[in-house]
Amino acid sequence: MRLPTEAEWEFAARGGMAVETTVFEQATFPMPEGPQRYVWYAGTDSSNNELNAVGLLKPNPLGLHDMLGNAGEFVLDAFRLNKYSHLHGQAGGYIVKGGDFRTALADIRSAARTEYLPIDKGGERRDKATGLRLAVVPGSLPTLARLQAVRTLWPSLAQSSGNAQALADPAKEIDAIAKDISDPALKKRIGDVGNVLKANIQARNEQRDRSAKSEIRVGAYLAQRSWKIAPRFGWSSGL
Repeated sequence: MRLPTEAEWEFAARGGMAVETTVFEQATFPMPEGPQRYVWYAGTDSSNNELNAVGLLKPNPLGLHDMLGNAGEFVLDAFRLNKYSHLHGQAGGYIVKGGDFRTALADIRSAARTEYLPIDKGGERRDKATGLRLAVVPGSLPTLARLQAVRTLWPSLAQSSGNAQALADPAKEIDAIAKDISDPALKKRIGDVGNVLKANIQARNEQRDRSAKSEIRVGAYLAQRSWKIAPRFGWSSGL
């Protein structure tokens, strides 16, 4: 685990692949029920200038709570401000994203960024409105030797599992494990995990299907436009 980069954080805050490109480029993710239901910002109609428990408001399109407002979040990047073709920033200053409960609603947006110096001449600094959100990332393969070692071990992974076919469908594997357990409480817990996994798989598949349909619609539109304007430029529109 590590801090997300600014690009990763902003991708998630905007809604990622769960929103259309035109929506992704907006200042904030869609808030159909009004910002008070999604963001803790400054004022008595929202945070009342206090830090609030995470998850009380509605999530963004990716299911992430409190990406904007409540507490600002560190990212991996050092702060740089590109001005007059030079990158400016304090030594040791890092980017904080999202705004917090002290930020005015007009200043809440996915692209907003501030500089925070975690250590100064007085030592470590603390701010109750600044926190972090970790990203889970795969391990890296820094050398060709390491890559080759992984390639050699990979084919034996399924064989060593003892049930490669079951592992291809993790939901079925969880159901199989639950059947072999006699403890009712433990069986229920494993069954609950299986239900969550099935729901996540279904949501992923639905999101993939929506993305595919969107790409097809865009392709069809571009093809139709090309077909209509082809005669204007002397292009052949025949097949």
